Parts: sequence; structure tokens; C-alpha cells
Amino acid sequence: MSPTPRLHLALAALCGALLVAAAAVADDTADAPAAPEASLPPPSSVDDQIVVTGRGIAEIKAQIRLAEDVVYSRFNDINSDDRFDIHCTMRTSIDTHIQHRECRSNSWMEEDANYASATLGALRGELGMNPETYHARQLDMQQRLDKEFRRLIREDPELRRDMERLGQAYLALNAATDRATLFREVPPSDPRYPADARHMLDVRVGADAWTYHLTEHTFTLTAVTGQIRSMRLDCDNGGTKLAFKDDSEWKVPAAWGRCDVIVGAKRNTTFAFVEFP
Repeated sequence: MSPTPRLHLALAALCGALLVAAAAVADDTADAPAAPEASLPPPSSVDDQIVVTGRGIAEIKAQIRLAEDVVYSRFNDINSDDRFDIHCTMRTSIDTHIQHRECRSNSWMEEDANYASATLGALRGELGMNPETYHARQLDMQQRLDKEFRRLIREDPELRRDMERLGQAYLALNAATDRATLFREVPPSDPRYPADARHMLDVRVGADAWTYHLTEHTFTLTAVTGQIRSMRLDCDNGGTKLAFKDDSEWKVPAAWGRCDVIVGAKRNTTFAFVEFP
């Protein structure tokens, strides 16, 4: 596999929250101080909520882009570090010439540039920092950004409303295509949450396989209802097929770098996905 990093913004947990925003917002705000001005109105009372009836897929996708812009704009205005600011651009794939939307933080783009420069220097035989150091910085900053996003969702009513609207758009797209896999992060207050876990997700598989960007090196699938058909790891420096067994625990070698786990399953299969430090 090429040492050049994939342009992969590690916001998987956040994307899960967006796909089921109403549930995720409820979970993330459960422990927030009670305050009338911080209450999220029910969907039926949100004046600008997205109405899904009769909308085509292209129109829904356009509304998703607009709703994402609103969320990121608010987040950029109120976060505590300009390096967390997220910006979206349209890029063209070299192999297909198809444009796709890419949203990355300032810190992610900075470390991408640093990685490229360090890699070029290494190829020239120049002394300098190991390029993998910049990968580690990317992951650290992305984890900090994720925590900042969740904190602001709890504290800022406007951002929560924007997230609610974006979640409705994602759910509308799922209803229109009947393909998306839905997942949400389970809060530590849930009685199912293992004491030593770092993250726990509830997943319901649609027609497409579920892909998740690992933030830890140890994980397990449990409480499966349905049928897991395939599992594999796709990493920067390695990858392999996995033989699924309920409650099995997998440890990913750190040398493999950043990894995605891809789970194929029968539609509507559900399971809990748990990451451990």
C-alpha cells in the first residue's frame, strides 16, 4: 500500500451522530445542566426542518450540503482553536474525474502538507522528522476536535438545532435510498457500556457495508442480531480479512497505521461495536 495517506477525515463517530441526530443529540445532552434556553424543540416545532415527502435524492443531497455548511460555520465561530475550523471543498478524483465533496479541518490539512513535505525530504535523503509523526499529530488533533464538537453540541443551543436539521437531512436520504447503515455513539451512562471501553456504537446495517475509522487498536462486536457476512481491515500499512465470532476481540498492530474496519451483513442486522484503549 502506498505510504501516502488517504484523505480521510476521522469523524466517524460524528457522522454516526449526524445520521441519527435526534437520538444522538438526546444522548449527548442528557447530562447537560437544565436550562430553558438550552432545550431542543421537538422536530415538529423546528420552523426550518427539512420536509422529506416528495423530495428527490439530488435535492436532498443539496440540502445536506447546505445543512453541513451551516453546522460547520457555527462550529467554526464558537470553537476554542482555529485549528479545529472545518472547511469543505469540491475535489476531482484523478482516476474517475468525478467531483466529490471533502471536508477537513485546518489542522488536518496542515499535517497533510507536513507529511507530504517530510516524505519528499526522506526520498531525497534529507534529514528531518519521520513522516509518521504527522500521522500521529493528525489523529491526536482529530480526537481533540471530536471532543470539542461534542462539548459545544451540549452547550450551544444553536449548534444543536443545526445538528438536528442536518440529521433530518441524512435520515431523509436514508429513507429515499434505503441503503445507508445507521449508527450512533452510546453514552457512558448506558448500562451496557463496558467500564474499560473508550467508545461504544449501536449499528444497524442497511444495504451497504458499514465502514468505521478506528480510533483505538482494540475492538469487538457483540450483541449481534441478524447475520454478519464479512469483516476486513483496510489500513495504511496492512490489512486482512477477519473471521467473525460474537464477542471476539481483535487487536490491530500499531505498525499498520490508521485503519478502517468494514463489516458486511444482512440488511437490518444490528450489533454493538466497542473500542478499547
